[in-house]
Amino acid sequence: KVDGISSVYKVDETFSMNIQVSSDSYVRVFWFNESDGSQLLPNSYEQNHYVPKGTTRVFPNSELYDLGIAKNDPAKETELVNVMVVATKTDYPFFEDTVSFESLLKWIYDIPASDRCASFETFYIK
Repeated sequence: KVDGISSVYKVDETFSMNIQVSSDSYVRVFWFNESDGSQLLPNSYEQNHYVPKGTTRVFPNSELYDLGIAKNDPAKETELVNVMVVATKTDYPFFEDTVSFESLLKWIYDIPASDRCASFETFYIK
């Protein structure tokens, strides 16, 4: 379960979300838009992406860092951002250099269905 994501953010607001899993899981968080993307979790601040069953993990860990909202193209009035949260029972590394909807789907569908759960969220930056 993923919640806590606003539907609209303003530039410089702080992004956060809550992730709850129903079984012990390795959680990876990705974002992408029409031109760019990256893996947000794990990262250099939060290398441990294991989440025990029944717990809620707040991402990002605000005691370590904040994730500020910024547009890729400041000239645009609004920008759509896609967030994909993937929980797996086994740790499946994501090795692609480029994060896109296509590369994520390929990676996700290479994982057995019984071993994965994915949540797709979107928000706008104004």
